[in-house]
Amino acid sequence: MKDLGHQKRQIHILKVDIEGSEFNFFEELFQSSNNNQNDLPYIRQILFEIHLGRAGTEAPGQRTHKLFELFRSNHYAIFHKEANLYSAQNVFEYALLRLNSTFFISSF
Repeated sequence: MKDLGHQKRQIHILKVDIEGSEFNFFEELFQSSNNNQNDLPYIRQILFEIHLGRAGTEAPGQRTHKLFELFRSNHYAIFHKEANLYSAQNVFEYALLRLNSTFFISSF
């Protein structure tokens, strides 16, 4: 983002399709945003493809749950999901929208 001059900008839609590296990408993106809020753009929507069942140190379900918890903690909510027809059991498309933080506060 720095090389392209995209710091402090608003990104309306970020599309991510990086064949299994989406876990590392989003972990790094949100870790950077927590460390340096001033340089990161405000991303309104995230569209991404997630690949389940990849080999790694964690079970796929645990890593996936952590990823969606990371989205929630950064105020993103799912507004669309569909299976990828090439691998309907392992690959899914998600669309997330960033909402006001008060949306995530429970009134109970």
